[in-house]
Amino acid sequence: MINLIFIFSYKIEIEEQLKKEIPLYLTLKATNKKFKLPDYLLIENKLSFKKDYTLFNVNGEKYIYIKSSYIKDKLKDKLFIIFYWDMIAIFSVAILYYLVLYRLIIKEKNYLKNFEILLLIFSHKLRNFLTTSKLNLHLIKTENRVPLERLIHAHENLAKDLENIQYFIKRLPTQNQSKNKINIPILVKSLIEELELNKLFSIKFNCSEIYINAPYQDIYFALYLLFDNILKHAGQNVTIKCGKIKKLKYLIIKNDITENETKGLGVGLYVAEKLLTTNGFKIKRKITSTFTIAIKF
Repeated sequence: MINLIFIFSYKIEIEEQLKKEIPLYLTLKATNKKFKLPDYLLIENKLSFKKDYTLFNVNGEKYIYIKSSYIKDKLKDKLFIIFYWDMIAIFSVAILYYLVLYRLIIKEKNYLKNFEILLLIFSHKLRNFLTTSKLNLHLIKTENRVPLERLIHAHENLAKDLENIQYFIKRLPTQNQSKNKINIPILVKSLIEELELNKLFSIKFNCSEIYINAPYQDIYFALYLLFDNILKHAGQNVTIKCGKIKKLKYLIIKNDITENETKGLGVGLYVAEKLLTTNGFKIKRKITSTFTIAIKF
């Protein structure tokens, strides 16, 4: 509708421009008989019918004819320009709409994925805490202080886990996953101390210094769950290697399997894999007489 109004206005503008030009051409023609008029303009001294020309105006005894296709051609050129810019505008708006919609879909998808991970983490940690507490409460009746210390330690770990989960929840609505420079060997050592793995297993630690850029809590959760898996299922020996081969950064965790192992739900490993793959890292696991986890950063 707007374009039609514009074309109609432009047609009037062309006609007004012709009305201004014609007197000038009449003056030029009067002063110079050899002056050649534009192809679209014809001036006659009498009324007649000219092929391909239309009577446009009468100026005294002069009859002004305009080529029939002149105004149409002008309008066609203008219509082409309007159509061209309309298509560019429509295409640009379509791209912007697609990008905005795509980002919203991806954001929603990531939100649901992170929420799923959150629930799995919480259920996994709460289940572990309840199992440990039930066992320790049963053993504490023997007046042995070791179960009491384990119970206190379990409460401290749960409190820390809930703080981490609270952080995870706070960043869900905005998806503000700010990346940090993480020193993998230092993080691994801190988790070994936190879970007291060095007191329970013979650990061979061989790591060169490597850094990755990722949300700290995501990597912390993932590695925590992998080492928590060792705590439950390893026999006596654990080997940890990390380093860099050319541009490839890696972390390998290998442990033997206890003879008294009981199969769990595998939720911890699943959540760890989700957290790592969500951040663009690759993880593989292999079970033979040993259990091996290989992560490519």
